[in-house]
Amino acid sequence: MMADAGPSASGDDALRDFFNEVKVEARVGEVTRVLACFRLNPYDILNAAYDDGPEAIRRAFRKASLLVHPDKCTHPRAKEAFELLTKANADLKDEAKRKDVDATIAHALHVLREERRKAVAKDNAYQAAAALKGGAAKLEADFEASSGFRAQWRAKSRELLLELEWRRRRLGKRLAEEEEREAKDKQRFAESNKKKVAEHKDWQRGREQRASSWRGFVAGVQKKKKRKKAKAEAVVGAVPKAAQHHRAAV
Repeated sequence: MMADAGPSASGDDALRDFFNEVKVEARVGEVTRVLACFRLNPYDILNAAYDDGPEAIRRAFRKASLLVHPDKCTHPRAKEAFELLTKANADLKDEAKRKDVDATIAHALHVLREERRKAVAKDNAYQAAAALKGGAAKLEADFEASSGFRAQWRAKSRELLLELEWRRRRLGKRLAEEEEREAKDKQRFAESNKKKVAEHKDWQRGREQRASSWRGFVAGVQKKKKRKKAKAEAVVGAVPKAAQHHRAAV
């Protein structure tokens, strides 16, 4: 029995090592998949179907996050992949964000259906296939369930999400530029007002100086007038006295 234990244990170890390698490959592969995903589409990051409900999305997040968790995965970018998964899960939990994504995805589906409707409108082969399938609705349901159509849907969704993001960024840039322009206008207005206030203060100081100078000038003129008047009065007063002395002398 002791002799048999060695080979059996060795086989178990080999099997365990094999499954460990498979797990490592699966973890590395999931990190690679997440990092390669289109980052504006949280469904793609979580590898979830577009019509998945909250519970299915929760399971998809749990499955992917367990594979790429930095504590379990040795991939150097495991933390980045885990953060992307966490954000994607949070985005789909956010009602407003999920509504925006769902609306874009639904529009992508509408565009593809319209394109196909126009393409098969006069296609006799399509009409024949629809008749054999039990109607166009059944044929279209099978077509939309195909992996080829799902790939087209993802591609169209990516195209529309990119376009929407580009518009948002352009709008954000315009808003930022407008805010910057308004800030500059306010700054120029404030500087202009400050300059006007300073100029007014300078004018007020100058006015006071001019008024003071004028008052000094007027006071000087008045003093001169008073001195002239006093001098004239002194001269006038001196004449009668001189005449009296003259008469007294005669």
